[in-house]
Amino acid sequence: WLTVFGGALYFNATTAAAGSELWRSDGTAAGTQMVRQINPGVAGAIPRNLTDIGGGLMLFEATDNGNNSNELWRTDGTAAGTVLVKDVYQGTASSNLQNLRNVNGALFFTANDGATGTELWRSDGTSDGTFLVRDILPSDASNPTNLTNLNGTLLFSANSNGSGIEGVFGRLLPGDLPHVSPCYTAHLATDVLGDLDGEGGAVVTPAQPGLFLVPRGVSPGHARGSAVLVRVLER
Repeated sequence: WLTVFGGALYFNATTAAAGSELWRSDGTAAGTQMVRQINPGVAGAIPRNLTDIGGGLMLFEATDNGNNSNELWRTDGTAAGTVLVKDVYQGTASSNLQNLRNVNGALFFTANDGATGTELWRSDGTSDGTFLVRDILPSDASNPTNLTNLNGTLLFSANSNGSGIEGVFGRLLPGDLPHVSPCYTAHLATDVLGDLDGEGGAVVTPAQPGLFLVPRGVSPGHARGSAVLVRVLER
């Protein structure tokens, strides 16, 4: 993961003495150095998914191999400013943090806190500002995937009814943060909203206008597991 942040390049690099840790470079040999050895010893913290959220903060996944395994960390580019944000799955278990996306200065990601299963989370880089957005599937894990920032709107797929992830979709408007609009199941309807590739047939009846990912399986001739993006307009 090579990420430009604060005028420098940040990346993970492995040495025999420290393992895989977070490094930075200004493009010179003298200016290329480890930011902090997060995991003491030779195992390494394996920092990944480096994500600049603005405001002088970059968030990423890492493990210190102590009380926290694979959790959310932050850095301002200094050793003192490279710290754990929150132990989402408290204890030594891993929250399995994935899918980090910046949407208008807020980090959205998927994680398992040990109680709700893998769901959608958000963070502003502070412990208090890191929380579960919504338990989309209370009886199980909704396993959100394909988190995509589309012009300031977070689109993602998730399992909201236990029938499989290809059958649902979601939307999140920055103005509604941290609220998540409900995931809507696709239905056949009288209004055909044609898909983007011109094949036609993607149909949905949502509760409000916006952008939606609609599973192609809702219409004849579309393979399950793929989706199209449709825009629902005011009537």
